[in-house]
Formats: sequence, C-alpha cells, structure tokens
Amino acid sequence: MVIYRSFYDAIKELPEKNQLEILKQIFEFGLDGIESELTGISKTIWILIKPNLEANRTKWESGCKAKKKQSRSKAEAKPKQEASETEANVDVDVDVDENEDVNVDVKVKIDLSDLSEYESKYDKNMLEEFKAYWTETDQKGRMRFKAQKFFDISKRLATWKRNSNDFHKNKKEASTNVPQENAPYKPPHQKGVDFSNCIPKTKQ
Repeated sequence: MVIYRSFYDAIKELPEKNQLEILKQIFEFGLDGIESELTGISKTIWILIKPNLEANRTKWESGCKAKKKQSRSKAEAKPKQEASETEANVDVDVDVDENEDVNVDVKVKIDLSDLSEYESKYDKNMLEEFKAYWTETDQKGRMRFKAQKFFDISKRLATWKRNSNDFHKNKKEASTNVPQENAPYKPPHQKGVDFSNCIPKTKQ
C-alpha cells in the first residue's frame, strides 16, 4: 500500500472525526480490502482517494502472480535441466562401420586423455601424435576437438592412420624418383652404352 502526500493534504483541514474516518478507511481498504460506508465530506474525500489505492492494489496483486508463475516455471524447469545434465555426462561406446556415415543426435563425453584401449590396433607413437594434435588448446583454453561438430574417436583414428600411411608413401616415392636434371652426371661408358657400331670398318 502506498500513502501519498495528497491524501494528507486533502484531509488535514477537516475535523478530527472526519480525519479518523478517512484514515481508518484508507488503512482497512489498502491492507485488507475492507470498505466501510461513509457519509458527507468523508465520503467525498474517500471517492477521490479510492482510485489510487485500487490501482496500487492491482499492481501488487499482478506482481504476486508474476512471482508465483516464475517460481512455478523454475520448479518445472529444474528436473528437465538435471535430466539434460545427466544425459550430457553419459559415456556412449558405439561400434560402427568406419565406412558408414553415422549421425547420432546425442551429447556424449569425449575423453582423449587415455587411448590405451586402441594400442592393440594402432602404434603407440601414432596415438600420442593424435592425442597431442586434438588436445591442443586455443587462446581461450578450448581443445581443438571440441570445435568439431562430430567427433568419433574410432573413425578419427582410422582416418589419421590412413592419411599417415599415404603421407609416408608419398614421401618415400619422392625420395627415390629424383628428376633427371638433378641426377649426378655419369660418363656414357658407365651407363652401359654400346660403342661397337661407332668404330669405322677398314677396307680389305
């Protein structure tokens, strides 16, 4: 309930009896919603004051409803939030074909700190390189793999190994196939050239 100075200014010049009647009416109506029947000048002043008290009461009731609705919404949202957090922390291990495109709409917890379960299939040094690359952090401390929309460790390892094999194969071929213009010079006789047809024949 809000008491305005205009209320006091309106009743201060009235007789004490009327002042008491109006003040009692203000407090009973403002606090408990009780309205008594007034007469004469007290009724006139009350008719001027009442709309302000009604407006303030309406605002107060609306505020109470909004807070109640907000509290109910938070109470309803809490179980959903807890369920989402539980779902996000579930480790999911799925065996899939490496050539099959799988799109799983489930948030999973990815842990690259321990790749020991893959040591029977991949070289340990390769696993260390894989781990070092994908756990590298940016300026905000976010690991590289977290920027990926999809990240399946099994499929990523298979791709890493395939690319690694192709890289080493290409590197080996490049080292053995030296371009002719860069090859060391060898005299013709060291190249196995047959000079017998180049010797002139003597007349008999």
